[in-house]
Parts: sequence; structure tokens; C-alpha cells
Amino acid sequence: MGGPGRGGDRRRGARPRWLRAGVAPAWTAALALTAAGVVGLALPPVGPVPFLAAAAFGLGSTVGTTVLIAWADRVSSTPGPAVSAFFVALLLGQAVGAPLSSALLPVGVLPAFGVAAVLVLAGAALPAPAAVAEPAVR
Repeated sequence: MGGPGRGGDRRRGARPRWLRAGVAPAWTAALALTAAGVVGLALPPVGPVPFLAAAAFGLGSTVGTTVLIAWADRVSSTPGPAVSAFFVALLLGQAVGAPLSSALLPVGVLPAFGVAAVLVLAGAALPAPAAVAEPAVR
């Protein structure tokens, strides 16, 4: 029942806490945390709001990238290319999102960041890729 170095299953023992409920719930939670951070960064900088918003955004982004790596392991028998594909999709989203947010800034910071947060949350509505079946051990 141990993790790495204790004779346990690598996948089960080394699983980060936020992945224990599964990849799809962890993805949704990561996007929700990231979106909350985005909205928080648009709020007036009063007290700990900017710090908490930046922390939520950073933690959500970090958890999200961890989830992408775990997801790639589930959807492909060769996870390296799957990780690359997930990260290319992530980078394309950032490449579209940054100019879009900048274009909306003349309307106001809150509307621009609000649209960004909605688009981040929309990622949670995407269907989860199907897992690859484990080969039967004979």
C-alpha cells in the first residue's frame, strides 16, 4: 500500500490529493479556482483581495496543468504525445484569451476579466476524453 519506494503501485501511491476524486472533478475544481482568481484580480485592491486572487489563480493553474498530465496518462497508451497535445491546446487558449481580454479592457476591467473567467469555466463543460483500457494481464 505504499507509494514510490515502498513497493506500492506508482499510479495509486503517487497520486496528488486533488486527483483522488478523479481527473474530471479535479479539472472542474482547477478551472473554478482559476476563474475565481481571474475575477478576484479585477476587483478593487482592498486588503488581502489581490493576494488571495493571485494565489487562487496560481494554484488553479498549477493544479490544472497537473490534471492535464494525469489525463494524458489515462487517454493514451503513449502519454508523451498526449501531454504535448493537451499543452498545445492550453497554449492556444492562452494565445486567444490574452488578446481578447486586452481588446475588452476599454469596456472595463471587470467586464474583460469576467468574460475571461466565463471562458475558463466553459472549459469544464467540455466532455472528458475516454480512458484507454488497460491491457489484460495473462
